[in-house]
Amino acid sequence: MKRSLSYSVFFGFCCLTLCCVGCSGSKAPSAESEARGSLALQAAIDSYGAVTHPEVQGYLYYISTRLIAGLSAVEKNCPKCDLTLLNTRKPLAYSPGPGHIVLSSGMLLRLQNEAELAFVVAHEMAHQVLGHHAELEAEGSAEITALHSDTKRSSLEEEADLFAVGLLAVSGYDPRYATTALLNAYGKTALDGQPQGYPELQHRQQRVQDAIARANWRPPGTVTRREFEKIRRMLLANPAAR
Repeated sequence: MKRSLSYSVFFGFCCLTLCCVGCSGSKAPSAESEARGSLALQAAIDSYGAVTHPEVQGYLYYISTRLIAGLSAVEKNCPKCDLTLLNTRKPLAYSPGPGHIVLSSGMLLRLQNEAELAFVVAHEMAHQVLGHHAELEAEGSAEITALHSDTKRSSLEEEADLFAVGLLAVSGYDPRYATTALLNAYGKTALDGQPQGYPELQHRQQRVQDAIARANWRPPGTVTRREFEKIRRMLLANPAAR
């Protein structure tokens, strides 16, 4: 029964996602983009260090593989999608380049449950699956204005949100927690104004809520597990985080 529900839920989300993102994932990243991404990742690790505790790595591997299984179920893939957890209390979540996803312990500590964490990871996976690095690279080569660049980046963030919501559903998570994940990820900036190049928070939350409503999503879906709180306690107790 659960399997049948998961797939019916997904197809509603899938149709919406395809209408919104079209064929944006068809562009392959260049070798230069991949090289820059690897260098950016290494620079971040050099600056902050990476959390290498086996239990933390095992937990993040579980989140990643659960989401990747959701992609595989609908014949999508995320090449590599290596997930690195930086050892800093700064709240970071980004894709430095093709094949790499970066989170920080500070971002994980802002999130309140596993479904929120899964959404943040799924959002960064969406950038990879939809070929957003290649799109931004193409936009940059056209020497567009900064305003146009921010508009494009904002559009890609919204595409990634919708794709991530669908991926949460097919992976068995409760997609309603995407809205609280966004709120917690924005943090204080939700009061001061959105970060440069990102859509306004309430607009992103409303689009996510509308997507869930149109898909007629119904529970059940994982919200959290004991492992999430255990990992949070481990990270809170880490005195080395900068």
